[in-house]
Amino acid sequence: MRVCILLPVYNDWACLPRLLGELDQSLSALSAAATIVILNDGGNAPTNSADFLDQHYGQVTDFRLIDLVRNVGNQNALAIGLSFIRDHVECDAVLVMDSDGQDSPADLMRLFSAYRKNPADLITAERSGRSEGLLFRICYQIYRRAFMVLTGKRLTFGNFSIIPRQQLPRLCIMTELSVNFAAALIKSRIPIHCVPCYRAARYDGATSQNFVNLIVHAINGISVFSEIALVRVSLYSAVIIFFTLVGIAIVAAIRICTDLAIAGWATNAVGFLLILMCQAFLLSLVAIIVRVQRPMSLVIEPKSYELAILLVTPVICGRPFRVTA
Repeated sequence: MRVCILLPVYNDWACLPRLLGELDQSLSALSAAATIVILNDGGNAPTNSADFLDQHYGQVTDFRLIDLVRNVGNQNALAIGLSFIRDHVECDAVLVMDSDGQDSPADLMRLFSAYRKNPADLITAERSGRSEGLLFRICYQIYRRAFMVLTGKRLTFGNFSIIPRQQLPRLCIMTELSVNFAAALIKSRIPIHCVPCYRAARYDGATSQNFVNLIVHAINGISVFSEIALVRVSLYSAVIIFFTLVGIAIVAAIRICTDLAIAGWATNAVGFLLILMCQAFLLSLVAIIVRVQRPMSLVIEPKSYELAILLVTPVICGRPFRVTA
């Protein structure tokens, strides 16, 4: 079996020597050969390239170092990398993982065991636990719940996944792939098989992920299903408006037909309910405007990813590394 491993990197070069060494050991246990595509997402050039390129690997046969013209973000980088692999790398499957060690090479055995049983399915790492701080874990759970409420879809995985070669053409033309990778996998309607995996700690350095980036990531994920989210927000708003009108009718009935009302109570209650109804209406209106302003085309131009690539450097393992155009 030949595997292509896609590693998007943004200044995480210090993590690569350890990651590639552990990957080679895991690939040996799988009896799999690998081409590794390292995609530099507009970050600094590596100063330790000899530490991971001029090493002897048992299973890794070659590298492709791809430099992008600018930083495009992790999700765009993944879409570009997968399109490049589709056109230029021969393999049976593509393994997508982070380059900082949070996607553990020790999980490859379980992931590829599931792949061998389901060779046409997408194999994803379902997070059974996370090593991040408490605040981040709470915010991530809120994101998952919001995604479920607004889209009706269950999202339990991230980028760590195996994509069969035959599914690449279908995925790479999806514009949603560059918006939110995990949500795009769900929308592709390719069968997904999830394998429980713990998200480990980084090998080195601090993560670039923060609260603001998580919110942007969440909004992008929901926008992949913007039509469904629009309908659901409108339905939720309609329910709120309906119960608001019922509440106003009850307040009016109490005020007119009984002596239970306290002076000023009816006015305050109706005012509060009217504000609630207006907010529900505005929420639905905002959802419609956002959908209209962010139309998403169905397919992407097959070769458009090449505009983002500045340089591709092939490296054959066992030969001294030198930069070539």
